[in-house]
Amino acid sequence: MSHSAPQSGAQPSSLPYHCEQENRTAVPTNWSKGFKCNHHPSLVNVDGLVDYAKRVASHGEIDPLVHLKESRVFLFRGRRDQVYADGAVNNTDRFYRAFVGGNGKIKNAIATPRSNALGEIKNDIDLIDSAHCIPTITSSYPAAQYPPTPCGVSGLPYLELCGWDGAGAALQWLLGPLRNRTDSVRSSLIQFNQSMFNSPEMDLAQAGYVYVPLQCQQQVCRLHVNFHGCSMGADNIGLDYLMNAGFNQWAESNQIVVLYPQMRGTTCWDNYGDTGTDYCFQRGRQMAAVRRMVDALLGTE
Repeated sequence: MSHSAPQSGAQPSSLPYHCEQENRTAVPTNWSKGFKCNHHPSLVNVDGLVDYAKRVASHGEIDPLVHLKESRVFLFRGRRDQVYADGAVNNTDRFYRAFVGGNGKIKNAIATPRSNALGEIKNDIDLIDSAHCIPTITSSYPAAQYPPTPCGVSGLPYLELCGWDGAGAALQWLLGPLRNRTDSVRSSLIQFNQSMFNSPEMDLAQAGYVYVPLQCQQQVCRLHVNFHGCSMGADNIGLDYLMNAGFNQWAESNQIVVLYPQMRGTTCWDNYGDTGTDYCFQRGRQMAAVRRMVDALLGTE
């Protein structure tokens, strides 16, 4: 949303823009993060979120929303996800449909206990019993302390062996037809120093990572930015998520550079306004830092 001009989006189990901040009113005194947006999605005022996005775009805080019209959005929620209640990611779908311009640009792979998925990726998507995770098809990193878990078994690294390639499904929807995935190259996952993009109150890890396929080391390639989930950063679990999620394998065979910005320790990327009320604007600390990383890769900084 903040930088919609140059990108399409993939959101495995995520919330509508600014959802938590906009919906902090009229909640119990024991309010906790995600009370409405994650756990009580029927209470969320999606129309209000749409209006908020239009308002902040008109003030120049985010890119003009017209850019979203031609964007592609991929959404996923597993059938056993206990972090996002049934209906939470449907709110995200509804939010984007206000801008993206029709069914053809949004892939909604939301498996629910009661109904078939909307906009199915494959006929048996509703049979995927994944919990809160990115589903994957293989464990290809022998050094992993936290290898992918069996499908439906929640826990680090929040990758589950469900026989369904979540990374591939997302990338193929966002980027169009791709060549089949191939083995990734360990030396192509490059560590870089994030300190130049960090500030004391932002909690970026010292090191970030970027996967640069062999062919991309000598030619121009597309760029995909991947945000890890809570506790899934390399500071906490090493390279287990980066090597096993599946994005590198698709990147290697399709000349896609993958940027993996990293948070410190078990820190989450900010969905809740923890870094300030401008967290979802272009000037928000995390937004601005990752944008500078992208500009550095593109040579436009």
